[in-house]
Amino acid sequence: TVGDSYCGAVFSTPTLTGTERCVNAMQFACSTLGFAGPGLQLRVGVHIGDIVGVFVGCAPPKFDVFGEGIDVARSLEETSQAGSVHFSKAVANEIGSYMGDFRH
Repeated sequence: TVGDSYCGAVFSTPTLTGTERCVNAMQFACSTLGFAGPGLQLRVGVHIGDIVGVFVGCAPPKFDVFGEGIDVARSLEETSQAGSVHFSKAVANEIGSYMGDFRH
């Protein structure tokens, strides 16, 4: 968590292409908007970029991610309209022909 926001990351897998990972992340981001209760409007930022994941501490250890990819996604979330998913040009370029699936 970062303040009042939650940050998630999608790591590469050998079975999915970059496009498939981006489409999955966008589908998940859009689906989270439906979880908002009365008076709660979510803002989501999605970016594709480099991140680093590390364990921090010992008791109990906590997994954390950071890097340019997280920083850009956080900035997108902060500038997103309430109830919307704000994604970077890198994501738009990656999902290409799937873009229409995410427009309201």
